[in-house]
Amino acid sequence: MKTISLNLYTFDELTPEAQEKATNDYNNSPYFQWAWSDENIETIRKALAYFNYRLNDYTFDPFGHSSISIAPNNIHKASKIKDFDLEELVEGDCPFTGYYLDEVFCDPLRDYTEKPTATSLDELLKKCVALCVKAIEEEMLYQTTKEYFAELSEGNDYTFEADGTMRNE
Repeated sequence: MKTISLNLYTFDELTPEAQEKATNDYNNSPYFQWAWSDENIETIRKALAYFNYRLNDYTFDPFGHSSISIAPNNIHKASKIKDFDLEELVEGDCPFTGYYLDEVFCDPLRDYTEKPTATSLDELLKKCVALCVKAIEEEMLYQTTKEYFAELSEGNDYTFEADGTMRNE
């Protein structure tokens, strides 16, 4: 039998080069997944449902190549902005799911209640969704950074070899 001794390090104990390797390895591993993606989609779905709209299709990409498609539930009886009490809706905090993206969705609604314009409900909701997509892309991009991986590593007690290779104890 042979015994091997191995020193393990926390992320902050690694050299900058080893931290970069650990981050890149994780981002390219099968364990990598976008955090909060279910919550993001649920927020958009519930917010659109409030206005009798639906999310048809979506693709998110951290590098600005996202796409999203929305439509009214009943194209023969489209709702109008005046059909909804926007002021009451935007007075509360996170009115759809309790997740921060509710507030992002509501920002264009708040702007509209403060200064109404000649815009349709469809145009207004597309602004809301576009702002959500931008926030999702920014979050996705952040999740690929060394800063994010450092937080993730600390929170999950990840350990590494000196070269940045992740080890499960």
